Amino acid sequence: MLRTPHLPKLAWWLFCLTLVLMPLPLGGNRSWVLLIIAPGLLAIWGLLLASDSSRHQLGQAIGQSKFPLACLAGIALLQTLQTLTLPASWLATVSPGLATLWQGQGSLSLDRFNTQLYATLTLCYTSAFIFIQYFALQSARLIKQLLLVLVLAGIFQAVAGIYLYSVNADYTLFYFALHHVRTIGTFTYHNHYAFYLVMALCLGLGLIMAEPATQQNGGWKQQFNKLLAFVESRKMLLRLGLIVIVIALVLTKSRMGNAAFFTALLASMAVYLALVKPRNKNLLWLVASVVIIDIVVLGSWVGLDKVAERIGNTALSKDSATLSAMIRGQENSPEWPRDESVETRMLPADYAVNIIKDYPITGTGAGTFYTIFPTYKPATVNQYYDHAHNDYVELLTDHGFIGISLFAALVLCVIARTIGVLRHRKSALAKGLAFSTIMACCAALLHSLVDFNLQVPTNAMLFTCILGLGWSAGFIERPARQL
Repeated sequence: MLRTPHLPKLAWWLFCLTLVLMPLPLGGNRSWVLLIIAPGLLAIWGLLLASDSSRHQLGQAIGQSKFPLACLAGIALLQTLQTLTLPASWLATVSPGLATLWQGQGSLSLDRFNTQLYATLTLCYTSAFIFIQYFALQSARLIKQLLLVLVLAGIFQAVAGIYLYSVNADYTLFYFALHHVRTIGTFTYHNHYAFYLVMALCLGLGLIMAEPATQQNGGWKQQFNKLLAFVESRKMLLRLGLIVIVIALVLTKSRMGNAAFFTALLASMAVYLALVKPRNKNLLWLVASVVIIDIVVLGSWVGLDKVAERIGNTALSKDSATLSAMIRGQENSPEWPRDESVETRMLPADYAVNIIKDYPITGTGAGTFYTIFPTYKPATVNQYYDHAHNDYVELLTDHGFIGISLFAALVLCVIARTIGVLRHRKSALAKGLAFSTIMACCAALLHSLVDFNLQVPTNAMLFTCILGLGWSAGFIERPARQL
């Protein structure tokens, strides 16, 4: 067996490269994104299994993460079982609705190929979760560097989005027409891009919090010197990078993307204030600056008022003529509103409730919403929906109550662990990771009410990595005897 210390570092670089490349082709929202992530992750497995020491620490990493990995493995197992052909009697017991559709033996999925694709992606997410635990055991420095890489990827997406928006770029890529009438970066849909930026902002704030607090003792000369040192520091450069991401987020004009970010920021800060003692006053001022500068000053400059106007134009419900025009896709109708209402945005989710009633246990198969939904939408609805625009509803239609219970258990166990970290750990890095994870979970849970970010491989992978970082906060920078 190989015994070289360079293999873990090489695996870390390959892992970072895989995460950075994922969103580049159309936001990674295509099935061929597996051609990017699968070879990269398989190569990482090969590198880490090539030496005895790495294999031992991989075993430790898995042992440290039994419950979340059990949830991820359960999801992958459910998706795999959905692709198997079952006898008619078994199918009738587990899913009477599908037994009626197949009229004999069949699978728990209406589209086995798509479900197999989702199962493969889930295995990729699980691998990423394990790798993060492994790198956390290797070195806290690797985790800090991983945070920095992910934030830099977010800054790149922000700069690319702002530039393409400023030149009003209009082109076709891989047979997909892209119109940069708002910032979308390398994505195809502004809400998915906004979610990616919000996750990068969560990681950036956590990275700033991971830096040890500086004492504010001394006279005005010392304070002035510290201020100059801060201006010239990497932390200031990072702060400027986060400002660029906020500008790009505002220019997406994504209502829930912006609302989820600022709501999650305030909510996670409230949790931090309630759990962490003594409090870092420098950190409080830093977060306050994010709210004041980014919302009031930068928001007014780059167009937050337009986002507010767009939200203002969004009624909770529209009259019957407007709804009729929207569900028929009649954009030229005089009743067509300037912005879709909450009620209209929730139409596919409302219609999909009957799918959940008919297939409650295991759903219709991962990635099959587009297959089953046409039989449940009214004949008057002419628009095509490949997703429910609500992650909770789509998880239920595709995976049933078994699947969504596993998803919920995964997120809740990580949140519970991060709360414990904020209460009991003294490590600045551990608290920074915990803060990032809580904020990201708040933002994701809010955004999932009206969108399908977790159905996009790039965003699902990034969110899984954040969950992995949050879980690693429980043991990172602890002496080996305490692990």
